[in-house]
Amino acid sequence: CNHTSMIDIALLVLTCKRQIYFMAKEELFHNPILAWFFRHMGGFPISRGAGDEAALEKARDIVRRGDILGIFPEGTRTKDPAGHPGRGKSGAAVIASQTGAGVLPCAIHYAGYDGKMHFFKPSYVRFGEMIPPEELQIQGLDRAEVRRASNRIMGTITAMWEEETGWKSE
Repeated sequence: CNHTSMIDIALLVLTCKRQIYFMAKEELFHNPILAWFFRHMGGFPISRGAGDEAALEKARDIVRRGDILGIFPEGTRTKDPAGHPGRGKSGAAVIASQTGAGVLPCAIHYAGYDGKMHFFKPSYVRFGEMIPPEELQIQGLDRAEVRRASNRIMGTITAMWEEETGWKSE
């Protein structure tokens, strides 16, 4: 899913009938209140940029047992003032490749002048069609293949977001 606001996790949890387990940056777990919240929402910490193998193994285990792993491929909230999704990182593609799982793209859009979450303004959660593992075409961990698969995932999410918002990329 694209990542615009801290509330994204709660929206996904509320719109999905099954438990979603989320990777969340380790720093969020340093605050006891936030740590409690994220753990109860199915979150677990990952040290970003450090190749956190324990968190990646937990993610793979979640997928292998048939549970839902929630990932924000951008790796952080978008910096775009209008909320336009950013470039995806490799995590979702790598985990999909290593587990043979498909990817279900999702786009969140917050109605408002700036695309950010506002109280008393509608929020939209849109799930796309499953991207089967064959379409991601990753044979190993070849960087070009991983980048292509990451672009496929994030491109689908971005297209869904643009369709929902009426935004057109140039």
